[in-house]
Amino acid sequence: MGGIAAEYLFDPPGLVYALIVCATAGAFCLMRFGERVHGLAFPAAARLAPLFAAFALVGGLYCGAQLDIRDPLAGSVGERIVVEGTVVSVQPVAEDYHKLTVSLANPAGVAGGRNMLIQVSGVNVDPRILIGARVSVAGESSLPAARRNPGCFDYRAYLRTIGVSIILSCDDNNITVNSERPYYAWGMLLHLLALLKYAFLERLSEHMGESAYGVMAGMMFGGSSLMDEDLYEAFQKNGTAHILSVSGIHVAIVYACIVKLLGNRRGPAQSLAALFGLFVYAALAQFAPSVVRASVMILTHIAAGLLRRRYDLLTGAGAAAGVMLVHNPLQLFHIGFQLSFLAIFTMAAMIPFLDRYLTPTKERRARSRARDGSRAATAAGAFAPRETARKLLRGLLPLVVIQAGMAPYTAYTFNYFSASAFILNVPVIFLSGIIIPIGAALMPLMCAGDAVFGVGAAAAEILVVIMNVLNETAYNAPWGHWAVTSPPAFTLVLYYGLFFLISSESVRVLLQRRQIKEIAYIFGALFCCVALCLSAPGLARDKSSLVFVDVGQGDCLHIRTPGGRNILIDGGGSVNYSVGKKTLLPYLLKNGVGRVDIALITHLHTDHCLGIAELAREMPVERAAVYEANSLRVPKTVETIGIPADRIVYVAAGERVKLDDGVYVEILFPEKGNDADYESIIQGEDENMSSLLMKLVYKDVSVLMTGDLGFEGEEAIMRSLGPGDALRSTVLKVGHHGSRYSTGDDFLAAIDPSVAVIQVGKNNYGHPHPDIIKKLTESDIPIYRNDSDGAVMLSIDGDGRVGIKTMLRAENNKPPYGG
Repeated sequence: MGGIAAEYLFDPPGLVYALIVCATAGAFCLMRFGERVHGLAFPAAARLAPLFAAFALVGGLYCGAQLDIRDPLAGSVGERIVVEGTVVSVQPVAEDYHKLTVSLANPAGVAGGRNMLIQVSGVNVDPRILIGARVSVAGESSLPAARRNPGCFDYRAYLRTIGVSIILSCDDNNITVNSERPYYAWGMLLHLLALLKYAFLERLSEHMGESAYGVMAGMMFGGSSLMDEDLYEAFQKNGTAHILSVSGIHVAIVYACIVKLLGNRRGPAQSLAALFGLFVYAALAQFAPSVVRASVMILTHIAAGLLRRRYDLLTGAGAAAGVMLVHNPLQLFHIGFQLSFLAIFTMAAMIPFLDRYLTPTKERRARSRARDGSRAATAAGAFAPRETARKLLRGLLPLVVIQAGMAPYTAYTFNYFSASAFILNVPVIFLSGIIIPIGAALMPLMCAGDAVFGVGAAAAEILVVIMNVLNETAYNAPWGHWAVTSPPAFTLVLYYGLFFLISSESVRVLLQRRQIKEIAYIFGALFCCVALCLSAPGLARDKSSLVFVDVGQGDCLHIRTPGGRNILIDGGGSVNYSVGKKTLLPYLLKNGVGRVDIALITHLHTDHCLGIAELAREMPVERAAVYEANSLRVPKTVETIGIPADRIVYVAAGERVKLDDGVYVEILFPEKGNDADYESIIQGEDENMSSLLMKLVYKDVSVLMTGDLGFEGEEAIMRSLGPGDALRSTVLKVGHHGSRYSTGDDFLAAIDPSVAVIQVGKNNYGHPHPDIIKKLTESDIPIYRNDSDGAVMLSIDGDGRVGIKTMLRAENNKPPYGG
């Protein structure tokens, strides 16, 4: 794992490999000669350090080889192509939109097998026919979307972890099932399992309410596509969403049921039957990482029993991780892989540690003496009531320990802390232990009459409804959960390093023996890992002074002042997508921003202000500033931007908003007027005419934010300001997303920018217009665009020089532009 992580996170990774070799050599020399020279004693297992280093190097080189493999279809991106393969899974996204994972014919060595994601539009997609079938698909190929804002979700990297590097988009009539031989052996098995799964879901939907059915389907087979979005969010924020994505808990419950049905016998025949049952269940759950991990660990456990060898939980987990990473080393960065193994490692390390303190020394001695006589046995019996209480505590302990281990990583990845998770997981997992066996029992009862199946479905529905009520109650509680910023990555390394070291038996023995030097070496190694983490480019937070956030078809500039204040100019917005909640909030929390000090809004169009209103419902937005004319329509302004009236500031031309020392915003337009002027403005049809023109001054760098001003507004500004350098700016945010009716020749000449940024996304308006691109190009002004470059980030140094980089453009190291 260390070698794979080094290869992925460091560029180039050679330095890390060199450090691994040097550290291993040093450790080996210390162990070889330290006992004689310094009197240090090391366990025999530590002498395997060179072997560990060799595995790290092999893992890193293997990961690098997989990263360097180029999909043969990459050269056809943007073209219409035809592919053939076997449909592995069908994921419904909407009634008329599905995602198919297809294992392509003749795989070419890509990690995890050469798969392709097919995005299908249309209603004629039947998973009962398609899963397992050999198909021919014609459509337009594309690369998956990469990370568009600093710290946010990278869909392209995620798909690489499941062996997908190309996406094909098509209509439902462009999928053809092979008529000569629709199913091979493996495909036929997938097809039969799909028939079983969807027949069961169909029967289930007939006997359950919509809400309970969606949860039951998620618990049995994973996924939330059949659930109400608000209900799924309740599960997620309560830390119980793992119940809806088939996890190790599900596999353990299914395995326990199978063993019980086999009469608790563990012979070879019974073991094969149990493994076959687990394989079927894993296939129904589409071989999710947590399912594979649990299945391999159970296989290891069964093998240990048959070979009469002791089973060790950490070794079993390590074996599972090794099998999965050999298959695809990039799985290490799959969120399901990380969560699953973090949970099992946490439990394996902490349960024995805490169990020692749940059984006092006096009682352990009494138990030992109990074997030698009845009197001692009577003494040990005195502890029986406490033993009962401790058994109950031991049953609850894994749930609490797992939450304690998962909480920091959950905060880092999902940006929330769930206090309710520590309490709610107890009844939820208890209910799951009943619901899942009922569901498993209902599958063979599908052929029985409605009465029999209906009784079982009704019983499961009652339990699911109880679970839903518990989740919704905890979700609505003020103490249940709250949003948090992502802690720095190095703090996670430090936390988990200390977490596992403190629970370590070896460290405890060293402490008891007061072997301080050995402990110092161990903690020194931990702090070396923390230092490496600090230097990893892939884990560093973005510290840019200005970020033109990619919010799609809309405007948004994030300003981070030297004093630590955070300001937004506009916030994007769309009626079809919650930009504030799903784009701005994750971006800010991932980059350490827990509140917005002030949001300056150019005008009240959806693509500029709706994102602020949505963000204000999720995160504190202390103040907002809008044009003074809006003071005549306070109720509408409050409703539109989502900020209380007493926290709204009204501004007009000639005013300056100080943000920090050396950082301020000048309002250049529209001019201040009287109530009659404002009344005519707000009654006008064109909101763009009242769009604020703001000039941000950050040390010696200036940025002109033009909102949606058109030619008429630009001419009015130039008449108002007259000749001079009032408009001259280092960076121009091109007006109205690059519309042909903005950024006139005289206006552009008056600004004389060194850089132009166009905040634009996918649209039907023709933005940016080719005339604007041509005009800027002929003026030798470098152009940056959110649609093709992702977020545009400006770093301003102490001398007022600007370094520019973007999320998507390959040549990220641009020459600086001085103020």
